[in-house]
Amino acid sequence: IIKELKKIKRVKFITNPLPNLNDKIGILKDSTFYWALVSTYKGLTECQTEYIVKTRSDEYYTNLKPMIAKAMKFNGKKFVCGNIFVKDYQEYPMHIGDHVFCLKTSDMILMYKNLYRMYNGRQKFESWAKHGPTTAEQIIGYSFLKYVKRVSADEIYKNLCSIVPLNKFIMPQHKLKKITKFMPVSVAKNINVIYKNMLSWILRR
Repeated sequence: IIKELKKIKRVKFITNPLPNLNDKIGILKDSTFYWALVSTYKGLTECQTEYIVKTRSDEYYTNLKPMIAKAMKFNGKKFVCGNIFVKDYQEYPMHIGDHVFCLKTSDMILMYKNLYRMYNGRQKFESWAKHGPTTAEQIIGYSFLKYVKRVSADEIYKNLCSIVPLNKFIMPQHKLKKITKFMPVSVAKNINVIYKNMLSWILRR
């Protein structure tokens, strides 16, 4: 697959040595979070488009148009993410869905650049960035607030995020007959259970 993708001019492969975790600050040494952060940051710096969709390498979607349309509708001012693993704010503050999300490229670079510098001791370490007490998804959410919206967590991201049900990204099964390798994606059954007022928050912003 990689060999075929490399033939496409618009596809870029960025490779880097595996980072050493021993000298990093505030991360769990047995977690892959920092590796994911670095690989994402390096990829972001090569992006030349205004918006970017961040996904995982072990998942793929057949239609990202609903997410892209929503991100562009709000001109990048909302954190537009899929609803996989979005948590209730009262239980897990700032816990966005990190399996797939869409932001302006410049904003995402700003978020990841500051996290990268923080974990490497190059700038002041924020308490919310400590991995362990704070999950990776929360850290990304807090980073969006801090470096893009420039507000505190107390101002809450209820007014800043937009969640898209991932079942909109999946092609109906009857259209997948010719696709021999398709990885199903777990989808939250009812987005209203997760953030029942999310759309009204978006519209009021």
